[in-house]
Amino acid sequence: MPSADHDSAQVSTRRPLSRRRLGCILSAYFCREFILPLFCALLAFAVLFLINDVFDDLPDFLNQDLPNSVVVRYFLAKQPANLVNVIPISVLLAASFMTMMMGKNNELTAMRAAGLSLGACAWPVWLVAAIMCLVVFAIGESWGPAGAKAAQDIRRQWIDKDDDRITHVAFANARERRDWFIEELQQSDKAQGIIVRQYRPDGSTDWVLNAGSAEYHD
Repeated sequence: MPSADHDSAQVSTRRPLSRRRLGCILSAYFCREFILPLFCALLAFAVLFLINDVFDDLPDFLNQDLPNSVVVRYFLAKQPANLVNVIPISVLLAASFMTMMMGKNNELTAMRAAGLSLGACAWPVWLVAAIMCLVVFAIGESWGPAGAKAAQDIRRQWIDKDDDRITHVAFANARERRDWFIEELQQSDKAQGIIVRQYRPDGSTDWVLNAGSAEYHD
């Protein structure tokens, strides 16, 4: 009959089981299975958004004698802002499609049976999704607004030639710590949709003024 000391010695000499990690081949396979439908979804939704823009704005350009290069530059300038909506939808659909196909072929079941956790299997997807989040942030903060402004300038220059309005005016008064945003400013010193935000010395908001319309008097 084995003694208690012998049993404790056997228990102490047992090595704990280590969690298996995803190998390079499986990581590359997961990336390929995710990036391929992601690229297809990005292309499909970008084309759909482009078609929507064409149907909305092309009649305005057809009424004018405009160079083709101006029309192409206008629609290309609007695409970065569309990507802010296209990328999240595409990532969701690509992840759903990849999971469905792997579940259909019992690949996820085989990986779980081999000792791989779902977190280890999904880390390539999380990595690509995190990169897409950074891309969306960069587009929303720089390329999207710049493209929208370029498209608006083209429209104002070639389509709204007789329109004396200036839209989306922003002004920061650093000395008074006050920001102004005017949705529409006319040459007759009348404005629509005004937001004035006053800041404290520490940078926090002191008060916010919203006005539907205003008129400047000297």
